[in-house]
Amino acid sequence: YFPLNPTNAAIHTIVEIQKYIEKNYLEQINLKDISKLFFMDMYYLSRLFTKVTGFTFKEYLILQRISKAKDLLFHTNENITRICMNSGFNNVNHFIRIFKKFEQITPYQYRKKYR
Repeated sequence: YFPLNPTNAAIHTIVEIQKYIEKNYLEQINLKDISKLFFMDMYYLSRLFTKVTGFTFKEYLILQRISKAKDLLFHTNENITRICMNSGFNNVNHFIRIFKKFEQITPYQYRKKYR
C-alpha cells in the first residue's frame, strides 16, 4: 500500500553516505569501497551523489577534510603537519596544495587571517 519512491530511497542512501564520510574522514575512503559498502554500482553511485549533493564524491570528501582542517586551524595551536594528519590528508605538501586550491590561501595564511 505504501510504495517506496525510488528518488527518496536514493536521497536517503546519499545522506547515509554523507554521514559515513563525516564519521570516517580520517580513513582512506574511495568510491569503490563506498559502493561495495552500500551495495550500489560505483558508476551509478557517482552520478547519483553528484546529482544529489552538487559535488563529485572526491570533491565532497576533500571539502569535508578541508572543513575539519579549517576548524583545527582556528581552534587549536597544532602545527600544520599535525592538522594535515588530523584532517585526513596523508601528505603535507598535498594538503597545502589542495587547501590553497579550494580556499585561495595556504593553511598558515588562513590561521593568520582568521585567528
